[in-house]
Amino acid sequence: MKIRSVENNNRSKRIIISTKNGEYFLPYVKLRLVPSKENRVSDIYVDRELDKRAITYVLEDGQEDSIHLDAFLEFEQEPDHTRDMILHKLTLEAVEKYQRSNFTKSDMARMLKTSRSQIDRLLDPSNYEKSLDEVIRLIGALGFEIKFKTKKKVA
Repeated sequence: MKIRSVENNNRSKRIIISTKNGEYFLPYVKLRLVPSKENRVSDIYVDRELDKRAITYVLEDGQEDSIHLDAFLEFEQEPDHTRDMILHKLTLEAVEKYQRSNFTKSDMARMLKTSRSQIDRLLDPSNYEKSLDEVIRLIGALGFEIKFKTKKKVA
């Protein structure tokens, strides 16, 4: 996903981005360099050097910072992004558990009744096309169970 446009709103103290999936915002208080009445945002733009996956803003005093698209998605808890983050973390866990096990990829493929190349895909943290179910089955085959925990967000 790429950012199409960005808007700064001093009145509501937030930055709003537009993507093909919709608009997302991030309040000033979540920024590393927080604008103020004395030091407002003087320039803001979709950063082409960051492949339109981030915005850069400049304060009146010359300080600048960039914010990646992920910060907006995490703040708004966008479901697809949240799913991808959970999938990524579980895949990293699966890789760690697999590396510590005595199983070969062929062993894993037999246990899960699939191919060795599918095991490679399941153990690839950059592959987001796999399902959570498949990764959960893989972790189970390695002899582990998954427990989910919810906790209060830190402000």
